[in-house]
Amino acid sequence: MLQKSSGLINNLEEMRFGLTPVIAILQTELAGVAMYYIYQVDVFFVPYLIILTAFSVSISNALLIACVPMKKILVSFLISLFFSSLSIFLSVI
Repeated sequence: MLQKSSGLINNLEEMRFGLTPVIAILQTELAGVAMYYIYQVDVFFVPYLIILTAFSVSISNALLIACVPMKKILVSFLISLFFSSLSIFLSVI
């Protein structure tokens, strides 16, 4: 199992220059959609949703620009997607 995991990470490292813009665009667009929905509601936790969404996307984009290992970029991308999706979910409810 470990060899498959390291093989996947190696493949991602080889595809870095193709994946980097895709990851940046996807997470930034989803954060933009999340911000749209956040601003539609008027509840007490709106500033926290904005801070969580903006901070997670900013950190993930900074890691993309810094060219850290793809494993860390993927983890930060998933965290960013989680917070953006959570913000959309909490805003729609």
